[in-house]
Amino acid sequence: MLSIALRQFLNGPLKQLIVNLGGQDGELWEQEFKKFLRKEPCWTNRGLRQPTAAQKRVDPSEFFRSPMGPDVSDDFLRFVANRTVRSRETQAVAVDVRILEHEVNDADIERELGEQCIFTDESQICATLTEKLRRQPGGREGELDAKNVNICCLSHCVVYVAYGLFSARGLSWKVHARQRGEGKLPAGAQLLSPATCT
Repeated sequence: MLSIALRQFLNGPLKQLIVNLGGQDGELWEQEFKKFLRKEPCWTNRGLRQPTAAQKRVDPSEFFRSPMGPDVSDDFLRFVANRTVRSRETQAVAVDVRILEHEVNDADIERELGEQCIFTDESQICATLTEKLRRQPGGREGELDAKNVNICCLSHCVVYVAYGLFSARGLSWKVHARQRGEGKLPAGAQLLSPATCT
């Protein structure tokens, strides 16, 4: 029982702290964490600053290749992450969420929802997933469903994001991709598409 609690702590709050310390606002996190350790007030309004547009931008490749990031399949790296434009200019997009009521294939999604419901750019989908996964460490409640599979479609592949026990790392987010046309999308899955989709 203690080993489970320790594993959850190492894969949850501690892991997130390490990611934050190594991130764009790492110096601020370090200052505030030191105050916390000294039992001083931390994260008061003085210590917080609004992120600028440049700070909100992410390098998608950085997060998915990081050992502190999610558990990522080789297929996701091959079909998506390795095709991203390595730039801090890529920004996450707002998404619409739909629950698949029945099992469907890739072509059905495009036919039923339209081409505009398919992500068109690998960098954009990586930035969007990075933002959502960073907000939900340890399977926390949020836009991604930690109890079911989350799906995003690109013109050439389907990306799956799920939370569970996938490796020796313990409970973690898993990001996988497969080529389109190689299987069906399961009923009950959560489909994420660009919010511009109507």
